[in-house]
Amino acid sequence: MSLSSKLTTAKRCLTEFGRAIGVPVRMLLYLPRRRKWQRRTAELLDAPLRPDEIGELNAAARARFRQHLDGVELRRIFISCGETSSEGHARAFVAELRQHLPDVQLVGFGGRALEATGVRLLGNLVDVAVIGAWEVIVNLFFFVGVLSRYVEFLERERPDVVVLLDNPGLHMLFAEEAKKRGIPVLYYICPQYWAWAPWRMRRFRRAVHGAISILPFERPLFEAQGIPTAFAGSPLLPRVPDLAAEPRDPVLAILPGSRRAEIERHLPGMLGLWKSFKAQHPDARAVIPQQNTRQLELARRIASETRDLASLEIIESGAFAVLAGARAAIVKSGTSTLQTALCRTPQVIVYAMRGPVAAWLTRQLLTAPWFGAPNLVLGRAAFPEFAFHGEGPWSSILDQLLEVWDEGAPRTTQLAACEEICSRLDGPGATTEMVRWLLSASSPADDSSGPRAADP
Repeated sequence: MSLSSKLTTAKRCLTEFGRAIGVPVRMLLYLPRRRKWQRRTAELLDAPLRPDEIGELNAAARARFRQHLDGVELRRIFISCGETSSEGHARAFVAELRQHLPDVQLVGFGGRALEATGVRLLGNLVDVAVIGAWEVIVNLFFFVGVLSRYVEFLERERPDVVVLLDNPGLHMLFAEEAKKRGIPVLYYICPQYWAWAPWRMRRFRRAVHGAISILPFERPLFEAQGIPTAFAGSPLLPRVPDLAAEPRDPVLAILPGSRRAEIERHLPGMLGLWKSFKAQHPDARAVIPQQNTRQLELARRIASETRDLASLEIIESGAFAVLAGARAAIVKSGTSTLQTALCRTPQVIVYAMRGPVAAWLTRQLLTAPWFGAPNLVLGRAAFPEFAFHGEGPWSSILDQLLEVWDEGAPRTTQLAACEEICSRLDGPGATTEMVRWLLSASSPADDSSGPRAADP
């Protein structure tokens, strides 16, 4: 590692340490303006994009971003993703990109699945996906090493463009290091600063050249900050499998998350819920899907420590395969809630916080009226959601789950809401839109058409 990259990394670590110390002050300064941000967010949630305006708005944003790519022949692209779901999006992007630029060199951070597509990995972030400041501290030396390798890569090989997917904590640093070297930065799956840390929007604006959102209400919010932003539609839509017809088999999908900490916080309570649910529906069975081998083993270990479990399977699988045939689901807040809605599967959304301090901070900082992605997309509370710490209100969660399991108005209402979500999340195609932003205006992939059902 060069002396320059070592010095850059050390300086960056000191800067971030200073920012971390200043977070409480920023939070206090934000609190008097919280209601303003809450009103702004509510207005955005209440004003979805019209399908007929998406194409024109996306084309305008794309043109502004391309100014930074004038005269650049794309030979080397850096791409980075930090956990399982964003790695799936990255793989789809790589496959689409290679159809137009078969000889482009792709280098980045990701997991083994991304590496299998031919991307040269500088390190594996997916197997070390973390949540919260404490887990970052525990893995601090790992992330310092990641940043060092990234900086050295920028200095020695200099990519033509940097593409970052989700994971705003680390990727904000990646974006800033690239932009100060004059390398265009495209950010896909925008950070949800609008929901919990709106003061960070200015830093995001200074760090990126363009952004592509997967939620329709995000585009005007980031555009208001001066960031060229397109709404691409959900990358999940093309991956929705053939769905089982109603009435579905008595299968409950249990989705505790894809990161280690998420599984440890959510799965024990979900297993307890399953035992109570099974007592009322003896014919039901439950399935827990996990794609990552390590998380699969963790889920099996936690289940083995829980007594009197019956009719429970823990399988190596993606969520879609299970959700497509499930009658209902209990889902940890996150991408899986949208997967569940797209599979037309009624659900109850939960989020277990680390402790009372985290719970208090969430209540103070959250600017959106809901935290479940399906409710945010619809702009109303169509799906029950529970955020808690400690033991949790599992009896109330069970009551809601029983309501959407049985035939009746709650189930019918959720099924109708799922259809509406599918319509609102439709767009030009997520991976297609990403590729359009990188190719020249004369490329055959450049098409300003509006929504369509799936990526090619």
